[in-house]
Amino acid sequence: MTSSTGTQAAARQKSPRWILALSEAHLSLLRKYLRVAPYLLLTDDPDLVASTIWHTDLCAGNLFVDKGHITSVIDWLGP
Repeated sequence: MTSSTGTQAAARQKSPRWILALSEAHLSLLRKYLRVAPYLLLTDDPDLVASTIWHTDLCAGNLFVDKGHITSVIDWLGP
């Protein structure tokens, strides 16, 4: 049985250098983010930490209405 470290080393030897460089760049950015993340939002205020969704194109064509009530919103886009 191969250790996970041995498996990772073998995978690195087979990977093109640009993939390794990209992976290292992603890991570097992740480490930086993890260092600052605890300081990004220093509050427990529910109004500030609540999850929120929004729609950037709320026009009549994207709303379905029945008897004066919105029944559906379409054309959601995401990252």
